[in-house]
Amino acid sequence: MGIKIGKTKKRNKLSMLKTWINWQLKKGFKDVKTVTIDEIPTEWSLFGETKDFWIKLPIIEQECSMTSFLYRPEIGSIFEPHLHASNNEFVYFLEGGATIVTPKYEVTLGEGESIIIEKGLPHIFMFDKKIKTAMIVGYKPKMKGWTGDIMI
Repeated sequence: MGIKIGKTKKRNKLSMLKTWINWQLKKGFKDVKTVTIDEIPTEWSLFGETKDFWIKLPIIEQECSMTSFLYRPEIGSIFEPHLHASNNEFVYFLEGGATIVTPKYEVTLGEGESIIIEKGLPHIFMFDKKIKTAMIVGYKPKMKGWTGDIMI
């Protein structure tokens, strides 16, 4: 007498990746590495060791007392799991989009849409695979440079 196994549902790689990321965010990671970039560049520059570009938006910082920059991620890239312990994060998509996964929710946003990610909430950005993304990113309260706790 054999065991009868029902049909398994085929899942695409993106769906499986989202499930894994959400599970990792909920259960926690082995280690957290604080990354600090002392100053946001005033000319287009690479963000850390990524292929993403960013540039400071000084007028927003001056007028609204918040850290802000324009961010252009590599098409289809994933910004690793991280959080900002002391800052709420505001993101407005000028073009393209991303799926944002947190332990509380998963949302896909595109051009003209925005989100506020509360301080201390781990999150991952999975950027659009077909078109360039451009987004305005801001943090309140204002940071000196940029700081994130990267989860390993």
